[in-house]
Amino acid sequence: MRAGLLRHKVTIQSNTPTVDSKGGVIESWSTYATRRCSIKVVSATETNDQNKEFASIVYKFTFRQDSKTENILPAMRISYDSRTFDIETAPAVAGYRMVVVTARELV
Repeated sequence: MRAGLLRHKVTIQSNTPTVDSKGGVIESWSTYATRRCSIKVVSATETNDQNKEFASIVYKFTFRQDSKTENILPAMRISYDSRTFDIETAPAVAGYRMVVVTARELV
């Protein structure tokens, strides 16, 4: 893949639960890696659940393969342009030195 197609700078975040002073668990996210990638829409769906409408969009993120992108987990998420994408699939090798991750954004 040409370098010009990797124009989006995203942050891959991992969940690091912390315990507050009363013993409750607080979900917090820390930066796992910051990488450049290409982003493409795969599909979009709308659902109606008890008079509430939900929409979700599935994206394909393509990264250069390295030790960090090979070890992305579905428990992680991607942050880009103040938007959050929940990772759905573990990285799959796509061609020469590229890794593809599928993630969903709830709208």
